[in-house]
Amino acid sequence: MALQLLPVIVGGIAKFTKFPALVAVLFSIATSIFTFFLKFFTRRVAMNLVIVSMITASAVLAYTAIESLLFTIKFFVPPEVSVGLAIIAPTNFTACASVLFSARLIRWVWEWKAWVVHAISHG
Repeated sequence: MALQLLPVIVGGIAKFTKFPALVAVLFSIATSIFTFFLKFFTRRVAMNLVIVSMITASAVLAYTAIESLLFTIKFFVPPEVSVGLAIIAPTNFTACASVLFSARLIRWVWEWKAWVVHAISHG
């Protein structure tokens, strides 16, 4: 199948070789535009992936830390306190608290980054 398409492909390329300078210019323009868009979108995608992974990592870290703290506290308090907290606190308390903590952490990092950029740029 591929050998049957080879004469067609070579014939199509041979038609364009009548204008080699024009083809070279068009291909150089197309490759430069393609590399520009590739670099632009690669940086943007990489930055977004870093931000998403940072948010996810901080949320998982906060969730694990809160779970381990609550699990440790449960051993040292009387059982009545655990029952009372179970009545007051929702079942998704750890998830909510970890999201709040990670959001505050990310906001703090963002403000610190903005402060550093401002301090460096204004000397």
